[in-house]
Amino acid sequence: MSEVDLTRWSRVRHADGSVVLTAPAIHPAFAANRRATLRIRPDVRPIATVEAVCDGLHASTAELRRSRIDRSEPTERLVTRAGEYGAFRHLQVTVGEEPLNWAVGLIAGDDGMTVVDGLARSPNIAALVRDVLEGWLWAGAFDRIRMVPYRPPAGWFGVRRSMATCWLASDAPRDQAAIVVCDAVPRGPAERLHALLWPLEPAEHATRVAIDGAALPGDIATWIVDGRIWAVVQLADARWSVRTALQAGDDQHLIVLRALVRSIELPPAPASDVPPGLDLYGWMAM
Repeated sequence: MSEVDLTRWSRVRHADGSVVLTAPAIHPAFAANRRATLRIRPDVRPIATVEAVCDGLHASTAELRRSRIDRSEPTERLVTRAGEYGAFRHLQVTVGEEPLNWAVGLIAGDDGMTVVDGLARSPNIAALVRDVLEGWLWAGAFDRIRMVPYRPPAGWFGVRRSMATCWLASDAPRDQAAIVVCDAVPRGPAERLHALLWPLEPAEHATRVAIDGAALPGDIATWIVDGRIWAVVQLADARWSVRTALQAGDDQHLIVLRALVRSIELPPAPASDVPPGLDLYGWMAM
């Protein structure tokens, strides 16, 4: 398992739901070579072979369009720690005169896939991409990241994002308040990876108090930015973690957030210990 702490990497979210992470300028695994980049693309459709994914990324990524593929290692099948099927390939490419390592992998769900690729001068990028893949929990997994039932805020407008729903205030855009409701995440490696896509971290000076009446124990952290209230609610037990947040709200919006949190229902316990079978041989074949 890779020891790289991705929470310290900068991240940029794109309109298609993908996230690009860039290594810090000073980094023990990459700084001596190049600032590595890692891209995570959830909910990519349709499912494709690794070869097709590599071809698509090579044609659509600005930096890779200028590259020459010098070597492509055979595709490896992998099974994630959550039991999902995936595939991985390590390539050597040249951009201009610079030799780079490019690692590409995917995890398959029922009707879509998560694609992860990394680019760096250092070959360490291959181990990092594999680690992210092996720790990924697909939304269609047996014990999976999933939406949870709750009462939406009356009059607010919901926009579905990858692994979360964003609610805009009824008077938007005049009222810039928003509430983010993340999907329920099983405790374990998936929490770290989900936090890369939705880094809802309270400010260091936030005030924390326990929140009562919710389906899970937890607390609410609140702080003020330019006269507006920001808040993060973290609910968790031994099995599930659910995070919600208020952005740029006021006292009334905070009441709305609390009511929403108290209406959240937990995912039911699985009816069987045996996950459904999924034949993915065809798309993983070279």
